[in-house]
Amino acid sequence: MDLLKELTKRGVAVMLMLSLFGCGGGDGGGGGQVPGGSSTGLSSTEQALKVGMTGGAFLDNTITSTNNLLVEAAFFLNSLGVDVIGTLQQSVSDPAAFSYSPTPDDRLRIILANGTEIVYDTSAISGDFGFDANFFLLNEYQLRYKVIVAPIIDLTIDANRGNGVLWGTVSGTAQIEGTSYTVSLTLGGSYVPFTSITKPELTGTVTANGFDMQVNETIEFVSGQSIFLTNKSNNSWTAEGSQFQYTAEISKAFQCGHAANVASDWQANGSLTQDGATIGALSVNIESAADQINIAASAPDGPIILERYRLSSGGSGTFDQTPFGNVGGDGQFIYFINGDTSLTVGC
Repeated sequence: MDLLKELTKRGVAVMLMLSLFGCGGGDGGGGGQVPGGSSTGLSSTEQALKVGMTGGAFLDNTITSTNNLLVEAAFFLNSLGVDVIGTLQQSVSDPAAFSYSPTPDDRLRIILANGTEIVYDTSAISGDFGFDANFFLLNEYQLRYKVIVAPIIDLTIDANRGNGVLWGTVSGTAQIEGTSYTVSLTLGGSYVPFTSITKPELTGTVTANGFDMQVNETIEFVSGQSIFLTNKSNNSWTAEGSQFQYTAEISKAFQCGHAANVASDWQANGSLTQDGATIGALSVNIESAADQINIAASAPDGPIILERYRLSSGGSGTFDQTPFGNVGGDGQFIYFINGDTSLTVGC
């Protein structure tokens, strides 16, 4: 098995590389600061607004990505006849090549060519190992592990899938927009067995000094000739003495690695309120000259870009090329859904 090919097919390795550069979920660049001292160039108000609107989706993406990466690595190691321990080291000269060493004997280290290190301490990984990782993720499974990508995430994850139901928990810390937050989340939702129709749900709390957020996120995913995603958010948080509420429904479509069906399938509806008064709304903005499509929220201090994707499959500019959508150069997150490998559908 070509591990890099499998990881790239899901977009997982790319997402984790971006995270370690301090880009996971936004413009952030480390520092572990709390609202009021952001290292991202955002004001404390903008920081709180952006985390409130994007933090839940970023965490959902992170959980799905680390699940997928663990399963892909487990299949690769299984082909070598070893357990999920030791070290996988990506070659600098040949990115498609990974070498294996049996140490450490109590956890798995994945070291990417750029120095990124992902550490898994796995207590349970059960499911169908009879075919491949994609088949595993489309069937019933149980994943229990701790994953560390310092300083971005330090999470303990219990993720389960069975009888059409998703369930589990997530706890630990995650860096969003350059700030470290404590997370305590419950995984839920449903799926249609043996298909790519998935509807994960994420609820719980995300907190830091002066910031207290209640997360309520749902993602509906369907893959066919195109990949269709609908994100529903109903998040609330307190910051700087105010109560905020973000209610949104965002629909997107992708095909062959970029935004598709822009006129018909891209929609963003919702509102942002502060102490009961509406202070913002959502919009889809097409910037043809920049070859990008943005989902933005109006706000008192000006628009805040929540997501950014490429309109075409070519070009370079400020974007980091990925197989699924394209991540903005400022580190906007992309979406990863359990069980899907058809990231180039319609090509």
